[in-house]
Amino acid sequence: MYFNRPDPAEFSAVERAVLRGLGVDRLDYRPTGQRERIVPERVRRQQQMLEEEKARLAAQRG
Repeated sequence: MYFNRPDPAEFSAVERAVLRGLGVDRLDYRPTGQRERIVPERVRRQQQMLEEEKARLAAQRG
């Protein structure tokens, strides 16, 4: 998202909604830190279960 476009007609519907919610016409926003990947606990458990299942299948085969 880019909240400081030169032409306000170029804002997407989502950008316009955010700006309207903030009560401003435009916003000069820049991220201040590194973005980090967040893995939900559910996904982490599913990955662990998948690895355990692969290990069980490998043990059965050989």
